[in-house]
Amino acid sequence: MTPKEFYEWAVENGAEDYDIRIDWMGEYGFGYNLPGEDQLSVNKSTEQITIDI
Repeated sequence: MTPKEFYEWAVENGAEDYDIRIDWMGEYGFGYNLPGEDQLSVNKSTEQITIDI
């Protein structure tokens, strides 16, 4: 996902002004096309987007 695609996804989900949090799995997460939409979640109460990699 490119930064532009990520921003468009955030706008579609009403989260374009939210903070970004990254949950890192570890050193074996390299080499993938990250993030994908299945790795993104929005927490409206904390106004935060989480990228789970």
